[in-house]
Amino acid sequence: MSLLPDLYKLIINPLIADELQDYIEAMQNEEAKARAAINVITENY
Repeated sequence: MSLLPDLYKLIINPLIADELQDYIEAMQNEEAKARAAINVITENY
């Protein structure tokens, strides 16, 4: 009976691995866009 959770993980993980990778890449792209849009103006006193 303890084999079932391991079997489930073995079957499901590869099926969602591509989707997770796509999500991670999308988040990284969005972060890069947000960082590029930030303009910090500093003044010398």
